[in-house]
Amino acid sequence: MTSIKQSKTKRIFFMTQKLMSNPGKTISLKYFVDNLGAAKSTISEDLAQIKNYLEESGEGTLYTLAGKHGGIKFIPRQSSETIANTLSELENRLTDQKRILPGGYLYMSDIVSDPDLLKKVGGIFAGYFINDQPDIVLTIETKGILLAGVTADYLGIPLAIARNNSRVTEGAVISINYISGSSNKIQTMSLPTRAIEKNSRVLLIDDFMKQGGTLKGLKNLTKEFESKVVGKGVLLERGQAQDKLITDYLSFGIINKIDEEYKDIDLRMNLPEKFIRN
Repeated sequence: MTSIKQSKTKRIFFMTQKLMSNPGKTISLKYFVDNLGAAKSTISEDLAQIKNYLEESGEGTLYTLAGKHGGIKFIPRQSSETIANTLSELENRLTDQKRILPGGYLYMSDIVSDPDLLKKVGGIFAGYFINDQPDIVLTIETKGILLAGVTADYLGIPLAIARNNSRVTEGAVISINYISGSSNKIQTMSLPTRAIEKNSRVLLIDDFMKQGGTLKGLKNLTKEFESKVVGKGVLLERGQAQDKLITDYLSFGIINKIDEEYKDIDLRMNLPEKFIRN
């Protein structure tokens, strides 16, 4: 009886570690069967137990994919409580008066380069957009790259980066002009023709949105690749939704006002329930 319990414990530990250390990556049942020497039915029972544990702990869930290339993969689809903790951490850091810069700007460089925080945020995005079945994540240089990359990694899909200036090493590119919401100037974004395959489902991720000009540009760029945008996510936005050039996007919070004189940051975070989808 003891040996059976130990064997089951070792199996569950091995599979949990393998799945959680490879988020978004599909791992076949055969891999577990071959490495653990257990029957497929036994592995399936163990995976069901692991899934229950992950969901109860708020860490995420397991998705089963059928077919020839099917298997199981871990997605950090977090609970409302876990998401609320991340939002609270983000709010506490962003409302620090020391972040206010001359001109009414907010210092965010440390936020968008914090690996631990980005893992939490990218995990929430991945859990929210997984049902949209994106094939690729698209962002624009530079500050949103890390967040977009973490999200893509959790989803187990590639990342494409549009640039303001094309590079010779990227080969042929497709370029479009767009109006930047922050500067209200016409700018250019380019993407290699090999970056997105035709008929791809594209997820747009960025760190900050003022009016939505950049995301609208990325959406138009996606059309040039004969592909479809299935989701749009930003870490923070400035102002109200009615002032935006895009709709149907997900943001963690809204900066309504930054008062440089009185050192006040009017920031409203979204409710945790907004990030939960069936």
